[in-house]
Amino acid sequence: MNRLLSKQRIMFYFVTGLLLGVGFVEEGLWPVVVLGMALVVAVSKETVTWQRALLAGLVIGLVKFGLVLGWFFSLYPLDWLGLTPGVGQFIFILLYYLPSVLCLSLGMAFFFVVCHYLRVKISDPASLWLLPIVWVIAEYMGSLLFSVYTLGPGSYLNFGFTYGFSGYLLSGHGLLSSVAEWGGVSTLSFIVAMVGVVLYKFPLKTKALVFLFLFATVFVPQESYQVTNQVVAVVETSFSADLDWDYDTYREVSIEAFASAAETGADIIVLPENFHLTAYFGTPEKTLVYISSLVTDKIVVVDTARTQTKEGTYLRSYTYDLSSNSIYTEDKRYLVPQGEYIPYVYRALIKAVDTTGELGRSLSQIDYSVGEKGIGDRPKHLPQILFCYSESDLSALSGDASLVVNPVSHAWFHTPTMLWVQQDMMLRLQAVRNNVAIVRSANEAESRVYLPNGSLVELKEVGKGNKWRVLVTNI
Repeated sequence: MNRLLSKQRIMFYFVTGLLLGVGFVEEGLWPVVVLGMALVVAVSKETVTWQRALLAGLVIGLVKFGLVLGWFFSLYPLDWLGLTPGVGQFIFILLYYLPSVLCLSLGMAFFFVVCHYLRVKISDPASLWLLPIVWVIAEYMGSLLFSVYTLGPGSYLNFGFTYGFSGYLLSGHGLLSSVAEWGGVSTLSFIVAMVGVVLYKFPLKTKALVFLFLFATVFVPQESYQVTNQVVAVVETSFSADLDWDYDTYREVSIEAFASAAETGADIIVLPENFHLTAYFGTPEKTLVYISSLVTDKIVVVDTARTQTKEGTYLRSYTYDLSSNSIYTEDKRYLVPQGEYIPYVYRALIKAVDTTGELGRSLSQIDYSVGEKGIGDRPKHLPQILFCYSESDLSALSGDASLVVNPVSHAWFHTPTMLWVQQDMMLRLQAVRNNVAIVRSANEAESRVYLPNGSLVELKEVGKGNKWRVLVTNI
């Protein structure tokens, strides 16, 4: 292997990155990540200079994260920008995609450079067993660098962008996914790296036993989950960004969809992101009166809407608790760069290229602020909100919720299958780690329910209309 590596170094790096990243494109290929990890160990042993370690990390990282973030291209065409489709839009996407891939790749480069210096300073066997710890730290380093690159008026330094963390690839493993309860995806990333070390260091017989264990325990029965009598209704919509409806049509269709959900007799009704039920009635108080006119039961309704105040514009959730006629609000804190705010690095660029002002007008709605309203003293029986894009934020949930709702909208995208695959991995692990069921209510995506044992609950369709349907299940 070392002879091959010395002769075909770049190709070897490319294959390593491919094995590390392909499982994020096609979930069924997740086992190859451990082969990729074994090659990572081999490459780390071969990097005799820090310059070669840096090169290895960059090439492997660019290939891996180039695959992981491939869903960026499902943004095309950028209907919500109101610009003409064509090469210009592809360039617009590339200007976000390439730096994002590079930031995450620098985390990989950090890993190889640190491994090189560990080999220099510490005996070889000892440095080898430290590799899994460095691997986990490097994944967080890439996440931190992404937050530096996307700094703007709607952001802060964080570790929230965890796309590409290798531990996610074990989210569907019957036995190992349960380990996420202790440490989440980081624990699973550590396991991936440790398996790579074992495959590299030990003889063929041991390698065979490791693979046998991995495959034999994939279908280990998940811990049973006792379904309660609590009924949850989800409104799922297909309101695309290029939908040619006026305000009155949106209002009429949305209220019709909500009325159908209210007829289900559900205990909780979850509406997708920016469903705007609250906005249609003007104030939360008027919305509460409307909901009370439809139902007599003591239900809970969760809505989200763009909310403008004197302090700024927020994406705000409204939780209506009819048992006490109370309204609880919470603001989104982890915002989407380019979608909910413009990072500083792009503001000057936009001014330079936007000679007509058309792009600036299209982006004028991207002005959200980091939320100030938190969970506060809301009762424990109310669901906790996991906002859209926060699926990857490991600190997004408090850990003491009785239920989590995940209102999302993927109207910017066009069937982002890769994104859905990766978010499925994330939500399964979030449910396991926090020991709570997560209900996703989606616009332009599939609504799903993730249980604390990592399994999914089937939703039953009970109502359907113009670009909407109502789904119910017991949690």
